[in-house]
Amino acid sequence: MQWKPNIPINSYSLAILGVLCGVVGGASGVPGAFIVFYFINAGLLAKDVRASTTVILFIFDLIMLLMIILTGKFEWTNLALVALLLPAYILGGWFGKKMFVPNKEKLFRNVALAAIFSSGAIGMPYHLFF
Repeated sequence: MQWKPNIPINSYSLAILGVLCGVVGGASGVPGAFIVFYFINAGLLAKDVRASTTVILFIFDLIMLLMIILTGKFEWTNLALVALLLPAYILGGWFGKKMFVPNKEKLFRNVALAAIFSSGAIGMPYHLFF
C-alpha cells in the first residue's frame, strides 16, 4: 500500500506553494521539487503535471535571469557554460520525451518522486559535509 497525500488545488494551497517555491528557488535556484510533488499529489494527470511544471519553471527561470541581470551578477562565462551544456540538455530532453508515456500515471508518479528523492538524497549530504 502506497501513501499518497490528498492535496487540494485552491487559492490557499497555490499561495503557499508559490511562497515556498519562491523562497527555495530564490535561495537555491531549484524550486521544481515542490511543484512536482504538489501537482502529482493534487491528482493531476501526468501530462498536466508535466505541462504545468514546464511552464512554471520556464517563467521562474526568466524571472531569475532578469534578477541576475538587474543585480549585476550576470557573467558572460555563465552563458558560455550554458552553450557547452545545451547540446547534452537538448539530447536529454529529447530522450526523456520519448520515454514519457502519458497513460502510465503510476509509472510517471514513481519516476518523478524518485527523481525528487534522489536529487535531494545526493545533493543534501554534499552540501552538509563539503
